[in-house]
Amino acid sequence: MKSFILLTIGIPTYNGGKYLRETVESVVARIKESNRNDIEILISENASTDQTRNIAKLCALEFAPFVNVIYNSENIGFDRNIDQLFKNANGRYVEILGDDDFLEPGHFDKLLAHLEGSHRASAIILGVSFLDISTGKKQVVDWGSSDYSGLTGNDFFRKSLWRSAAISAVVIETIRWESRVLQKYYGTQWIHIAGLMHALAKDANGSILCTNTVVVRVKNDRWQTNFGNQFIAGLQHLALLESMIALGYSNYVFNIFVEERFRNNLRDIISICPIERSSRIQAFRIMFKYFKRKPTFWILHIPAIICLGILRPVYNMAMKTKRFYFTTYMNKNQVKKCV
Repeated sequence: MKSFILLTIGIPTYNGGKYLRETVESVVARIKESNRNDIEILISENASTDQTRNIAKLCALEFAPFVNVIYNSENIGFDRNIDQLFKNANGRYVEILGDDDFLEPGHFDKLLAHLEGSHRASAIILGVSFLDISTGKKQVVDWGSSDYSGLTGNDFFRKSLWRSAAISAVVIETIRWESRVLQKYYGTQWIHIAGLMHALAKDANGSILCTNTVVVRVKNDRWQTNFGNQFIAGLQHLALLESMIALGYSNYVFNIFVEERFRNNLRDIISICPIERSSRIQAFRIMFKYFKRKPTFWILHIPAIICLGILRPVYNMAMKTKRFYFTTYMNKNQVKKCV
């Protein structure tokens, strides 16, 4: 019988060998920094084809007793791998952490206050910053100056909106993760969103933290390899959120998501919508369901999808030109400052 564990850091991984050790090291450092003995690390290795399994084994040996590993004999898919972490976690809570993301100093000091005491949260959204692996530049997002606690499910999603899309932003009370119910979301790539919706549907006590204590790596080519086109995935995210209504959430909250998604839809069609005809048809079907009553959808968005082969090269050229002139302008300013 294991001693009481408050928090499991669950790391789902598939072909994540490049950054996995760094991710684990960051968590171990934060555990030691907080001087806690009630936090564990659980890696679920999803039959990788690179060195991920060996790296996970080495981490379990080197960082014992903090690290345990689940070894899948076959790839069970992203959603089932997340579900497996919750089923095997010893912690009262599970914090999901991407295998290429990492924790910054002070992480647990900030988080644990919302997990302990009589008013402990049902689910939490963390503050995250983003590290562009192609440039090495870090984007620190301003999430506001105030944390929120004691939120209903409606208020939680209304205030956090798309922040829950990053798996490394999500903490859920283990008892509220309903594995049998969530199996219907296998294959969506968004089971952690479904888990949040179910966890906060009744008797909810949600928290949103503003301090950035998690760093999420972006521009990783592995994302598209594992999860498909980003534009399609975004639309599928919206489709999954429609389940909120059946769970008792307000239509108003879901409509906020629809409006937010539509606001960027034309730009995303031109910049990241897949060019293949079958994928464009797939995207149209989802968009039609949610945007069909909007006149600009027919006037601008549909023509953009049809003419994507012409618009995409023009857009890419415009973006290159914009970056060139911006870089030139910045360099000139730097020269003037030096002089």
